[in-house]
Amino acid sequence: MKVDIEDFEAYEEVRISGETNMFDTNMVSMLSGLSKETIIAVMNNYNKLKEEYLKEQEMKEAKNNLSDVVSNRNGRLKE
Repeated sequence: MKVDIEDFEAYEEVRISGETNMFDTNMVSMLSGLSKETIIAVMNNYNKLKEEYLKEQEMKEAKNNLSDVVSNRNGRLKE
């Protein structure tokens, strides 16, 4: 099963919140909107997904930072 970045982020929001035991898939599903199948797929592949999506997030942030630098050099301030 393919877990996309939005699914992983929904899972992470619940995990970081500490609102529930992540093995309580019924509650995780209720809080995240994810299916039990998706939750189990995230759990089984957590380290791989975290590494993959963390790299993706870092690349987006680096691109945004570069865009800010270029905009500022051209006299435009980016808010």
